Amino acid sequence: MISLGFGCLYFLAVCFCAQDVIKTVSLVLAVLSLLAVAFRRNLLRERIFLPFLALSLFVIMNGISSFYAISGKFALREFLKVLSAFCLVLLILTLSPVQEKRPGTRAAAALAVCGALGSLISIDLLSTRLISGAVLGFLSLFTDEYTWLSGVETGTRMTSMFINPNVFAGFSGIAVLLSLGLAAEAEKSSERNYYLVLLYINALAFLLAFSLGASIFVLAAYLVYLFLLPKEKRGGSLILMLETLLLVILSAGLVSATSFQEWSGIQPIPLACTAVGAALLCVLDLFVGKRIAAWLSERSKIIPYTIAAVLVLIAAYVIAAWSITGAGEVSKGVTLRRAMYLEPGEYSMDIQASGSVTVRIVSQNKRETMLHTSERLYYGKAKKATFTVPEDSLVQYFTFSAKKDVTIEAASVGGKKIPLKYLLLPGFMANRLQGLFANENAIQRLVFFEDGIKLFKRSPIIGLGMGAYENGIKSVQTFYYETKYAHDHYIEVLVQVGIVGLVLFLALLVISAIAIWRSRKSQPYAPVLGAALVFMAGHAAVEVVFSTFVYLPMAYGVFALINLCCGPALPKPSLSKLAKNIVMGVLAACIFIYGIFVACNIAADRLLERQPTLNSVVTAVKLDKFEWADYALAYVNNTMDSEVSLGTRIQADEYADRLSKVSSNTVQIYLAQYYFSTNRMEKGLQMVEKYVDYVSSDPSAWQTAFNLLMAVETDSDVYRDGVMRIAKKLEDWNAKNLGDIQVSEETEAFLAKYLSN
Repeated sequence: MISLGFGCLYFLAVCFCAQDVIKTVSLVLAVLSLLAVAFRRNLLRERIFLPFLALSLFVIMNGISSFYAISGKFALREFLKVLSAFCLVLLILTLSPVQEKRPGTRAAAALAVCGALGSLISIDLLSTRLISGAVLGFLSLFTDEYTWLSGVETGTRMTSMFINPNVFAGFSGIAVLLSLGLAAEAEKSSERNYYLVLLYINALAFLLAFSLGASIFVLAAYLVYLFLLPKEKRGGSLILMLETLLLVILSAGLVSATSFQEWSGIQPIPLACTAVGAALLCVLDLFVGKRIAAWLSERSKIIPYTIAAVLVLIAAYVIAAWSITGAGEVSKGVTLRRAMYLEPGEYSMDIQASGSVTVRIVSQNKRETMLHTSERLYYGKAKKATFTVPEDSLVQYFTFSAKKDVTIEAASVGGKKIPLKYLLLPGFMANRLQGLFANENAIQRLVFFEDGIKLFKRSPIIGLGMGAYENGIKSVQTFYYETKYAHDHYIEVLVQVGIVGLVLFLALLVISAIAIWRSRKSQPYAPVLGAALVFMAGHAAVEVVFSTFVYLPMAYGVFALINLCCGPALPKPSLSKLAKNIVMGVLAACIFIYGIFVACNIAADRLLERQPTLNSVVTAVKLDKFEWADYALAYVNNTMDSEVSLGTRIQADEYADRLSKVSSNTVQIYLAQYYFSTNRMEKGLQMVEKYVDYVSSDPSAWQTAFNLLMAVETDSDVYRDGVMRIAKKLEDWNAKNLGDIQVSEETEAFLAKYLSN
């Protein structure tokens, strides 16, 4: 029960790391971690192993980068997530019991409970909303992060209380693995059943979120887990995994069939499936699983063949599930969308249905998948529909609809059957897998990666600082898209902290892996920690997980467990007691100093809330290292359209000059307004040019720039030359890039007037 309490506290800490309250929460966690280090320094000193040192160096590098970052505001927001997660690591290491029979049990259980709470609340968002309503109502007293959650992407998957299903899959995936390891190592039946309940809840939520990337890497993690286990334990763990998988697939099918629509009232099935499924897992484990496991443990030589057979069966199931299809259903307001991969050419559709069906057929080539656009090939009655697939088409989507309930018995084009209903797959999985081999998100991620490398090349050694990807991405895009992150943590690290940071992060992964390998026979949790490490390292390559406040405390918690359980297996750092004290002192000093900067940031904000005067703005600029640019810009803006004293104008000009050197998505356009309003046309035009250069892929930015130019139109050579330079930049960008920046008709007429001269 102690682990349940710690798990609840850990869950609250995760939830309160939301963006709108993380400054205050990070200070609270910093104070708690400093107190823990002070009062438990002897224990922490004995737990300083290489994984902890590697993590500490990586965190310190991230913190340092926030001081030279392009945008202090973005850097602060990103580093506070890292700092909060690292403070939780210190709390785990200082509060974990010394005399645990299995070191790390309480901490691992707390993380599993944390995951289960997030999973249960997310499932209840589809169900009664009694549990989720109470918890989210409490959280909403402090943060707006959990207000107005839908909980579901209609017909496709559960989005979770944390909104992003891919991030949630990373969060719950770690909890699934830890629950599995805890259950496998539990000695008492009551403990095992407790962990089995956690396992089932986490596994069901993980499947309902159905992240393709997370699903691939959790399978790899399971295989690593079995490989690292002692031979005599592999059979039991394999059976437990299969029992869990079978039950969660059945439950997920029921939940998706009944509750994957917009919530409109109490839906008992999701919570019922959770409760009944967890109970069935305990019963199945007791009466079936343990007996089969005991039988396999006496025949350890056949376990590798059993694992191979299971993999073959899974592969056979996947092939069968993809191949065996039946009739589909459509009705008013409910459509059926299916993908095909046809060769270029002309096609006609054959369809057998119980009523009239309409079909919309679109095609996507590589460029269209990246731009999230498509070419319409046909729209109308499905019967005898004819269309032409373009030469460069990658995928074609068929969306069937009807004005009343209609059963589509069969549909085909060019002799190829269109899969309507996948009889062996839950509906939400089938919907999610459409267009798998020409997936928009997968193809666009490659673009994110390429653009991230462009940013990395600007400062390859130490990077551009935290938050640099979000700040600079519009300056390197070849077409406009919205993202804050590279969706690959390794590239994100390169952009933020360069080669130095990537070496530190890879060192953390490698040192952790070596520690796990060396302790695999002596530490019972080493195999599952190895699985979690593989899952985290793989998932980080395709998702934003390591940039989210939800995931970082779970991932860093795993690193803390690796240090706690497996760190002693590595050669101990040749550090004396004094040296270890220095390490702790440096960490405490870094946390304390950063806490002071955060406190100054909060103080500056509150000062302006109480006294919104120009003098207060000057104080805030001096006080706040990270968001000084916002305050300086506010000062400049407030002196734009009014008569001010000479001293105020000098201060505004000083701030404007300082801001003009900042690389920003917004600052320069406001500076342009300031310079135009104070009759400095050339400087204003320079700021407009710098603005459109830095956000060159954003159509709205160009329109904003031209709107400003039209508003300050004057009959002067300086103005005409400036407008022509900026118009030429737009022409050049459109000529060199995939995107096509369009401006309003009024703007086109304005530009034509100058370009024609």
